[in-house]
Amino acid sequence: MNPSALHPGANPEIREINYAPEALQEISFHVVAGFDQLAPDGAEAWGVLFGDYADGVVKVTAMRAGSWIPPNGAGPDGAVLDGILQLAGEEPSLAGTRPVGWYLSHTRDSLVLRARDRDIFDRHFSAPWQITLVIRPGRIRSLRAATMARHPGVADPVVLHEFVMQREPGEPPVVAPRRRLPGAISPKPERKSRRWLWTAAITAACLVVAGAVLALFYAQSTAHSGVGMKAYERDGVLQIAWDTSARAVSRADRGKLDVSSGADSISRPLNEEEIHRGLYSVLRKSADVTAHLYLYRGGELIAQESAYYAGRPIVKEPVAEPPKPAAPPPELENLKQENALLQADLKAERKRADELESRVRVLQKIVQRAR
Repeated sequence: MNPSALHPGANPEIREINYAPEALQEISFHVVAGFDQLAPDGAEAWGVLFGDYADGVVKVTAMRAGSWIPPNGAGPDGAVLDGILQLAGEEPSLAGTRPVGWYLSHTRDSLVLRARDRDIFDRHFSAPWQITLVIRPGRIRSLRAATMARHPGVADPVVLHEFVMQREPGEPPVVAPRRRLPGAISPKPERKSRRWLWTAAITAACLVVAGAVLALFYAQSTAHSGVGMKAYERDGVLQIAWDTSARAVSRADRGKLDVSSGADSISRPLNEEEIHRGLYSVLRKSADVTAHLYLYRGGELIAQESAYYAGRPIVKEPVAEPPKPAAPPPELENLKQENALLQADLKAERKRADELESRVRVLQKIVQRAR
């Protein structure tokens, strides 16, 4: 992201923000997948931004997605958020990074922070250089986005930069700064001959044909884009499965599976053999489990799909204490005491016998000398 696109003086701690294209691509897939759900306004997405900060430059190199939430819900689960924040020190693929902020989508509001959003920003991302990325999805496959951060002396976070993320199937998003040209005036059209009518008609016909071709190509390219991901439980073990005959699965050479279960979150890299196996088993730690599958080919993200499982709450069975040994009967204790006394008497008698035997030997020697 060009640092000149930042509003000057918006935050003295930040002079430049760099988003990795791969991170923006995964964010856009996550947001659009939630927005396209069957609910009237879709579902809102959120997650944590990982990267680094140094010398006024914020670098966003990776993301970890949280579970989708309804637009009128209570917001992200604090326990799940804390679990994702701890991944920087536990997940090998996030080595050398730290949380630099978070992202969230609004399916109803514009590019603003609600009260619950500000509370999460202040509680979990309190550093003056940490950021919030707010995204507003639309029906024309474009995502309006704004980067927000704190400003000294201002209660609410301020906008550092606004841009548009345009996502097409199979291609990375394009980040384009929104520019306005104040005072621009449209020139008056010049009078031309009727030849322009034929030019406009031919141009319109070409555009119609090109649109039909693109629509056909898009329909063919997206007909097999899904991977049929699902989650179900068998014999107490949660099974996360996907269709191995799907086009994206057969083309992928590596992948990643993120699973969030309560406060526990894992991110497992998948090789080509594991992708073609189409199944991953995990013990769930909570009633709700969210799984995100990312498929890559040659370093490019070619498909992403999520599955949500809602099951019965996990009830921990009480651990039974081991039975205490039964107290020995009184007769046994008496016998033990009597045995101990007899052993002591036997030991004393043996000692006395040894002493008598020693004396006998001495007397025998004296008798032999006297002869």
